[in-house]
Amino acid sequence: MTYHISLIIPAWNAANTIENCLLSAINAKNSPNEIIVVDDLSNDETVSIVKKLIKKYSFIKILELKR
Repeated sequence: MTYHISLIIPAWNAANTIENCLLSAINAKNSPNEIIVVDDLSNDETVSIVKKLIKKYSFIKILELKR
């Protein structure tokens, strides 16, 4: 049996931790088939860090919440 694993990561001003978080998920024994980062109006470099990783890992998606 095969499983499809989706990982949803909420993020707000997570520039100091988001890259390590995503790389840990990617390198896990049962790594997810897709990772969705939900950014809640970060005002640091969180979004740009995630977008940099999206270029390398196409299964990462970002959802940027807007007000």
